[in-house]
This record gives sequence, structure tokens and C-alpha cells, in this order.
Amino acid sequence: MPGSDEDPDHAPSDADPTPEPGLGTMLRRGMLRRCPACGEATMFRSWFAMHDRCATCGLDFHREHGQVLGGVTLNLVITLGAMLTVFLFFAIVTWPDVPVGLLAAITLGICVVFPIAFLPSSRGAWIALDQRLQR
Repeated sequence: MPGSDEDPDHAPSDADPTPEPGLGTMLRRGMLRRCPACGEATMFRSWFAMHDRCATCGLDFHREHGQVLGGVTLNLVITLGAMLTVFLFFAIVTWPDVPVGLLAAITLGICVVFPIAFLPSSRGAWIALDQRLQR
């Protein structure tokens, strides 16, 4: 248009240049112990200690007091599900001569090892879910 200051080739866009990631993407990033929002920075200083914020986008990993309980609860539910699945499968496959001692040792091993191995991923998944639900 004559007398217009706007450049038609560079019209403003309503589109956000960085679209918000979906729930699946955020959960995957969280389970891989990466920032759910940007996917760039790691969430953990060590296996059990988290950073306070994302070094790239600034997402607060400790948004509320007691938020860690959600990740611990998720870890507990998944551990019990894994233990119950292995227990039932092993009992059904070996029925009627179920080796109780071996079955107890296997399920005890799951109850000890699995929560430690899965803790960072469950905390990351919980933070991703919490972050997604807050938007």
C-alpha cells in the first residue's frame, strides 16, 4: 500500500516460533532425564540429586514443596506392577510345582533394584506431567 510503513514480505506472524511440546514428547524427555520443556539440559546432578532449574530454558524443577512425592508414587506403582506381573507370570508358567524360594528371590530383587534404577525416570516423568497439566 502506498504510504504504508509495513513491509508485505515480512508480515507479522501469529505463529509461535517454538510450539509447546505435546504430552508424549514431554514424558519421553522426562523419562530420559532431560528437561521436559526444551529437551536440552539434563535434570539431574547425580542419580538422586536434581538441578533446581533447567540451564537452557529456566524451567523450575522444584515448582512446589512436596512435588517429589508424585515421582516417588509413580515409581512405587510401576515397581509394584512389575513385581506383580513377574510373580504372576512365573507362578502360572511353573504351576503346579512353583519354586517358592526362587520366586521370592526374584520378586525381592525386583523390589530392591527396580525402584533405584527407575527413580530418576519416574521423577522426570512426573515433572513432565505436572508441567504439561499446569499449562
